[in-house]
Amino acid sequence: MNTKIKSVWGGLNYQVTPAFTLTGAYYQTKVSSATSATRPTGKEKSDFYMIEAKYALSKRTSLYAEVDRNKWSRGIFFLPTATLGVTQTGVSVGINHLF
Repeated sequence: MNTKIKSVWGGLNYQVTPAFTLTGAYYQTKVSSATSATRPTGKEKSDFYMIEAKYALSKRTSLYAEVDRNKWSRGIFFLPTATLGVTQTGVSVGINHLF
């Protein structure tokens, strides 16, 4: 079976103040292969978007908040028999300390 995987990604990082940073990123993966019973179109796609805000409390400690959204279409990766897309949204907040 002949399979092609193409990935594209990009992001921006903007330092609003010396302590506050905003980051945004986008990742896309396209898979094309020969058609089969589990992949009737032979084409799948995954899109991932994320936005993060980070506030530095010190040189080694920062607070962060992040929101991301994944959208899988036509059964990419983990749902080989699905014909409809699947969307997932994640949110995380926390504190990061570098030792």
